Amino acid sequence: MLAIILIIFIVALFARFEYKIKGPGRFIAKVEWTLVQIEQDKLQSNLLFQGDKRNDQINLFHFDRPDYVRLSMTPEIVIGGAIEAGQVAVKLVSTEDEIRLAALRGELEEANASLAALTTGAKEAFQKEVEKSLQYAKAELAAYEPVLKRQKALFERQLISEQELETTQAQYDLYKINVSVQEARLQAAKTGEKAERIAVIQAEVASIAQRLEIFYEKLEAQSIKCPIDGIIVQPNRSLGELVRVCGLDSMVIEMPVKGSKISSVKPGMTLTAYVSGSRKNIIKTKISSIDHNATLINLQPMYLVRALVANDDNSIYNGMTGYMEISTGKVSVLQLLEKAWANFHFNK
Repeated sequence: MLAIILIIFIVALFARFEYKIKGPGRFIAKVEWTLVQIEQDKLQSNLLFQGDKRNDQINLFHFDRPDYVRLSMTPEIVIGGAIEAGQVAVKLVSTEDEIRLAALRGELEEANASLAALTTGAKEAFQKEVEKSLQYAKAELAAYEPVLKRQKALFERQLISEQELETTQAQYDLYKINVSVQEARLQAAKTGEKAERIAVIQAEVASIAQRLEIFYEKLEAQSIKCPIDGIIVQPNRSLGELVRVCGLDSMVIEMPVKGSKISSVKPGMTLTAYVSGSRKNIIKTKISSIDHNATLINLQPMYLVRALVANDDNSIYNGMTGYMEISTGKVSVLQLLEKAWANFHFNK
């Protein structure tokens, strides 16, 4: 019996066993973009890279304008929806720009009406149609004048904000512009243009069209575009986030490891992830980094171990969890006992 015990002891002394560190972990997007309203008139665009050493890329958008600027989310911005790099996420809408755009469109329509009439004038049916449009435009303007007067009275009594009054005034100005446009169309339809004026009018149309195109480019530059491909997730409103997009092509595994075991973990070791709720049941990858800035959890220091994972089929989403195993290599029975004692002593 003593001989058998001695043999078992000798075998155990020289035998080596695979030592694995096990525990829960989570998946986060490697690349994440957020649009944050840091002040009433300032936005901040943050492009965050997880799991590597690249710094955050921060762009500031300052809105220092004399007129009222509004933020307008594009209809495609819905939680859970996909978004592509370069796609417009937010548009900046200015009351001043809306009025200017309406004026340019009116000028272009007026010039085109003059060209349409040419040297002979428009037909009687067309003139009647333009007269009806003018009558309708004047009726709209007349109907809106009491609204503007009422809003001015409310503003003087401090019952509405200056922004509400500006919006009403802007709508009234648009109605006035429309009346001017229709009057010009009617005049052009009745009188026509002389032959020698055709070239001048054509040049005017081209000039207005060019100015309008430049103005459209200006409006396009006031749009904020998403810099990455990804999926739109719920923004953190308490932090002022307006839009939050998580990339899906690569994910980062974050696994907390106890302070008593972190000395056994090294970059390059194999990490096996058993993904919860995914078509990928098992993923094997290599540890890329260890965050030695400890976090106390239940009064025990925990260290974050990270590993990069390709997500070509987009089956893993930001925030998913799983069960993780780190293969640290083979150890002897004495080393296993030493690690068990250290863990026990650490947890006391």
